[in-house]
Amino acid sequence: MESTGNEHSQEKTESQTSNICDSSASYQLVPNTPTQKSSCKKVKTPRYLQNASIKLLTHPVDKNIAWSFLLSVIFAAISVLTGFPTVIALMWFLGIALGLRIFFAGCCGYRRSARIGDVEEQRQNRRSSWLGPENFVKPPEALWLHDSSFNLHIAHCLFFLDPGLTSSKLRDMVRMRVLNKTTEYGERAFPRFMQKVVPVCSGYCWVDDEEFSLDNHIYDEQKEILSTKDLEEHINDLMNQPLPLSRPLWEIRLIKDFGRCKDTVLIVRIHQAVSDAITLIVILGNYLSDNQQLLRLKSRFGSATFFLNLFRALFVAPLTFLGWLMFKPRDYNFFNRRHKPQNRVVAWSQNIRFSKVLRIKQVMRCSFNDVFVSAVSGAVRAYFNKSGVRNPPNVTLSIPVDLRHETSNATAIPTMGCRFSQVHVRLPSNTEGAIPRLWDVRRRMEELKTSPDTVVMYGAIYCLLPILPEVIAQWIIKTVLRKATVVLANVPGPEEILTLGSKRLRKITFWMSPTPEIPVVFSVISYAGTIQLSVSADKMVVAQPQLLVNEF
Repeated sequence: MESTGNEHSQEKTESQTSNICDSSASYQLVPNTPTQKSSCKKVKTPRYLQNASIKLLTHPVDKNIAWSFLLSVIFAAISVLTGFPTVIALMWFLGIALGLRIFFAGCCGYRRSARIGDVEEQRQNRRSSWLGPENFVKPPEALWLHDSSFNLHIAHCLFFLDPGLTSSKLRDMVRMRVLNKTTEYGERAFPRFMQKVVPVCSGYCWVDDEEFSLDNHIYDEQKEILSTKDLEEHINDLMNQPLPLSRPLWEIRLIKDFGRCKDTVLIVRIHQAVSDAITLIVILGNYLSDNQQLLRLKSRFGSATFFLNLFRALFVAPLTFLGWLMFKPRDYNFFNRRHKPQNRVVAWSQNIRFSKVLRIKQVMRCSFNDVFVSAVSGAVRAYFNKSGVRNPPNVTLSIPVDLRHETSNATAIPTMGCRFSQVHVRLPSNTEGAIPRLWDVRRRMEELKTSPDTVVMYGAIYCLLPILPEVIAQWIIKTVLRKATVVLANVPGPEEILTLGSKRLRKITFWMSPTPEIPVVFSVISYAGTIQLSVSADKMVVAQPQLLVNEF
């Protein structure tokens, strides 16, 4: 009996010691080999693997708002005193900067025309060579014209069609339905597809490609791709290949005899500076497809309070952006752990039934975007758990927000360009349970809709790039953008099945162009009653992005 009691006491002591060691988030158990006795040797755990502190959820009604109210009053007072004069000064400098850029760009265009041909040819080309305001690459587009060896701002899209479509037929369709489309004034509706980006002394300009040929942009893929694995590896390679700057920044590669059904697959690659995804979806549904659906641009994010937020941004924009730049810390976690960026790898999901997501939206009384953000939060939390972080911290999510207004005329031709702003919101990846996460996401997204953050970020890009030297402006803006860990792009697609050249378009998958130094990008698109999820990730951080897709 005494030995039994001693053994029980010894087991209890060892159990307590083990619990004490295991409760530490920053240290690990290391066996003492020379004496063959286990002991607690303190070994520092990397910061990105440390667990966040456990906190109880608090209902918003139970929170003390006195301190938040006091900070809001102080912030509003400082904004009124400093914000509006600063915005007025920035607008004044912006007008001068744009005027000088247009003048110098025009001079560059005039000098170029003066060097070609005889006097009569100079007169004929002078007007066409003059670079006006419409030729300038706008700041939200110029932001993406700085590709690097590890980050190419090129969006990729896969179209899975029934077999039979050829590259020559596709070229004829694009030429007749898109390139030759004109406005009521006789101008080209979509000139960007035939223009290349040319650097001038005051920035970048869109200039017609005099040697434009569709053969350089729509062609058969030379590499043999027969399976999904082959296609995935090929997309991984294309993610790290730039588009030639001597031509318009887009291309379509056609793959024949893909898979068991011998389908046709189109790989669409287009630079982010050409246009955003919303406009390209409208062009696809309204002009390129056989059964044109007259898709309309969606309304603004937080459209009910947009103009109020625009007015508020006149006062709070300078102070808000300065706070993002100087006082908002950059995420440091398992995904964002300060490494040299590497090549990117991709993965995509099977069809997700739209009705399933619709049911969740109706029961929880939230938006589709809230459901997707909550699902991303759960996927990130699950991946952290499998990587050894049992209680992960909240991470910052970057969301592209479309700022276009919904047109009253469904037949109106959309204007190509980037009309979106990128804003940050905290993902509740520290919260356990899908329903509490969805509640938290809904609250955070409602706060974002009623805040001027979207207008502030768009205005900062529009003001800083023309006024400041390009290197400094790019550094300031990207310092703010790279503080996020994850990007989520949600694009609404056609609700009915489209046909291209009498071939049924069965599935669409796309990857948004990656933001600099943000390791993981989620892309969601809805099409014909289904939802497709795709992930692109830094290979050094997430070697198998399919795990994130499975946890979505």
